[in-house]
Amino acid sequence: VHSGEFGRVATLGPGGRAGGVRVTEEDVTVGVTVRAPFSAGAVAAAVRAAVASPGRPVHVLIADVEVPAAVETAPENRKETVS
Repeated sequence: VHSGEFGRVATLGPGGRAGGVRVTEEDVTVGVTVRAPFSAGAVAAAVRAAVASPGRPVHVLIADVEVPAAVETAPENRKETVS
């Protein structure tokens, strides 16, 4: 889970702050970190199925993307600067 920018995705409870999940009377928001490559639709569907909050919409925030080193340094992903 991921708390999002400035830790906005969080819920306060008796045990303290739970980062990455915000539960209100109206809805539930879950922040996640995903690993590239990924399908946003598939990630959202999996999170919604895991949360299963009857009567409340579940919003999924993809707050961060991890890029494996092999993808990051692949020749097609390198940027070149020409002066």
